[in-house]
Amino acid sequence: MRLLLPQIDEQMVIATILLNDSDHEIRLLETQQNALQTQKRGLMQKLLTGQWRVNIEQEN
Repeated sequence: MRLLLPQIDEQMVIATILLNDSDHEIRLLETQQNALQTQKRGLMQKLLTGQWRVNIEQEN
């Protein structure tokens, strides 16, 4: 089975585009993860110090 491949310079362009896109996506996800971790720490601190209370409704 024969496969037609683009020229090596075109392959390099494609690889660069894919790498840049994936790197950008990874950076965005890491930023989002850091923001969520910071938010979680803040929420946990408020709950642990009693600054905020959680009301739990019991079902009958």
